[in-house]
Amino acid sequence: MVNLVERISNIYNELINVDVSAQAKRIITLYSLLMNRDIKDSIRDLLDKGLLSRYGDTDLIVLSMDYKHALSKLQEITESRSNAY
Repeated sequence: MVNLVERISNIYNELINVDVSAQAKRIITLYSLLMNRDIKDSIRDLLDKGLLSRYGDTDLIVLSMDYKHALSKLQEITESRSNAY
């Protein structure tokens, strides 16, 4: 349990200097933990999969859907990965 909390803390610490909305940080953190990916790769993956998007012409990264829907999509992604093994 302590290891998990430390990993979450480290991810949030890395996200401090990234222009990301609070809800997007939650999804990035979950994805990073579940898929064992670093922050940069997690953001790139989630942008490619349509869960995240850039807000207008800014660098701000936000969810491209409501939080509940994003959690459902994240579950689909992680389940399809685990079924592949």
